[in-house]
Amino acid sequence: MKWPISYDSESMTLTIRWGKHNKYLQCPFATWWKARKHFKRPKFNFYFGPTCKFNGHKVTEFGEYDDWEQKGFWPAISTEWLKWYTSKWFPIHIISEDIGWKDKWRTPRYESRGYFIIYFGRSYHHSWQIGFSVTAPKFFIYDCTILDTEDFYWESMLWYVYYKNRDLIAARNSLQSHWSTTEWTKIKKFTVVSTTTETIMNKDYYVIGLRCRYLLNKLSWDFTPTSDIKLVIRVRKGELFSGKYSSFIYKSDNMVYIYISRTPDTTDFIEIMESNPDNIELETYQDIDLGPTFKDIFLTKRAIKEIREWKKKSNSE
Repeated sequence: MKWPISYDSESMTLTIRWGKHNKYLQCPFATWWKARKHFKRPKFNFYFGPTCKFNGHKVTEFGEYDDWEQKGFWPAISTEWLKWYTSKWFPIHIISEDIGWKDKWRTPRYESRGYFIIYFGRSYHHSWQIGFSVTAPKFFIYDCTILDTEDFYWESMLWYVYYKNRDLIAARNSLQSHWSTTEWTKIKKFTVVSTTTETIMNKDYYVIGLRCRYLLNKLSWDFTPTSDIKLVIRVRKGELFSGKYSSFIYKSDNMVYIYISRTPDTTDFIEIMESNPDNIELETYQDIDLGPTFKDIFLTKRAIKEIREWKKKSNSE
């Protein structure tokens, strides 16, 4: 006999049955609840109000339209979604679900937030709602100006809960692929001194000589090609525009030499450079290692203590 109401503790899902219909209500923070001893608490964002706000009738050169601004939560693509799950006799819909994710190449992929929402009405534009969403805490990567994405927090947690059976040390030590970002810096002061062509190991290069204090201070070694810092140089002459990446850079005698591989694709670039261009832009980019995927910043004080104790024990053995 199936009871009209049942609860599955593993998935933290309440099932309500009436006739041929089933209603599934899963705890919207079920994944975190399983990891709560070791992962910091997520954020709960509450909302009560209309699903959409009407901003008036707009008239543009492309036609007329009603301008609606979405408010609150809408965990669906179609604006007809509410009508699929409600009837005009009972225009109330409840959604309660954990974060959405999938397995890809035997690793977790975060897809959507957890929600608990009660909708009143069947219309995307005119319904009201009360509920909350579950999102990752705010973390910053590299520096305090770059906000981390939710994916890394949730995927570390999913790895810990579902792939490593809530073994903190095993999860932390096995999810060690690194994130990276690219830091771009526009160079404002430089002077082009020379342009020439050189052949190195049977390969032709277009070489641009610069005086640039920023690059002289940034580059570490004389007479050594650099690989950690790269350059993009863009040139413009009237309506003509071209940009190229450096192959490598030399620093020598207070000069910086940018080497660009000569290929059929560089013809336009070289022609503009050799015709006294109207504008030259120079920008550096550098790959920044952001550390392992499973970051200790996601963890509670209890988790950090366990890791330190494990490390201390490992070093003593």
